[in-house]
Amino acid sequence: MAQQNDSASQAQNLQLRQCIVKLIPKITKYRDRPLGEENTKTTLIDPILDVLGWNVRNEEEVDKEFKAKRGYDPVDYALMTMGKPRLFIEAKGLGENLDEHKWAAQVVSYAATAGVTWCVLTNGDEYRFYNSTTPVDAEEKEFCRVRLSANADEAADVLALVSRGNLDRGIIDERLEVHFVDRRVKQALTEMLESQDKDLVWLIRRKAPEPKLTPRQITASLGRLVRGDLPGLRPTISSAASAPDDPFPPQWPAWKKALEGIESQAVKGFFLAQVKLGTKSHLNCCSIDFRVGRKCRWSAFARKKHLYIWQVGRFKGDEEFWKKKVGVNKVKPVSKGQDLTFNLETADQMRAFEEAVKDDLSNVEFVGSDRQE
Repeated sequence: MAQQNDSASQAQNLQLRQCIVKLIPKITKYRDRPLGEENTKTTLIDPILDVLGWNVRNEEEVDKEFKAKRGYDPVDYALMTMGKPRLFIEAKGLGENLDEHKWAAQVVSYAATAGVTWCVLTNGDEYRFYNSTTPVDAEEKEFCRVRLSANADEAADVLALVSRGNLDRGIIDERLEVHFVDRRVKQALTEMLESQDKDLVWLIRRKAPEPKLTPRQITASLGRLVRGDLPGLRPTISSAASAPDDPFPPQWPAWKKALEGIESQAVKGFFLAQVKLGTKSHLNCCSIDFRVGRKCRWSAFARKKHLYIWQVGRFKGDEEFWKKKVGVNKVKPVSKGQDLTFNLETADQMRAFEEAVKDDLSNVEFVGSDRQE
């Protein structure tokens, strides 16, 4: 029986991929001109649901008049099993920007009100999956997103989670638990790496093979890991190859793509401006380096809502200098006091930081944590 299910699932995934490949030319053709919501549903979304095993012409399977609550507008699609809604889909016209917060908030609210765990926001090309019951803030309820025109194989794998059979078997719920746990473990590890957590340092010292490493060596190595400088330990995000004029590794096709998940417009603007100026950058770990001579002294990392700055080495009065220059209250010594870290949130702070590293500190004398490029 398990083999039959696997064979059926593989056949459906193949059909789904073939369907997506056929839709991509239509997506490309109509992306820059309004297709409209109804045409998007008929042309792009209905064929996907059909392949996933949902009969869009049968209201007992796909209810297009379902209301989460009296007085609410009906959802575009309510996927039904045993007479109950299992997943809501909110559709927008092809080319519509799904970043409008109100749209995601609406479908998540509808799902939560109706007791439906899963909901999807789509414009026919991009699909964003949300779990309405996850005990996190609204912005973290997004489980994943895929774009048909970007990667047909990846899109097929993700969309297959909500096929009629897989939804009944709860496959997507199993994936959510893994995703939910892994994201928090990753966050904890990142915080430990950034702060050179003492327990982590001593654990590594005990586990590392002979000869014994010193705490100073380990903290310096952790700093390199956070900055993305350790060979073989950079992020491995598969994507399309770089554009011909893109001088960066192919983990992302371009900086604009790499910065899509960054909410802060100030951070996006800062990174794109620096790349345009030719500042040393690392596309694969979303960071930019600033040097004094041939030595990297500052690395700026893109975070969702701020820039994370790592200063390599120290100069006299640096903590007070940064507090006054860029207007930050918290400047944190790390690596046994050899380096500094701080966050920048506003465009004014980022401009002041750039001015400092390119002008004010161009000849400053540093001690400790030298990293030569």
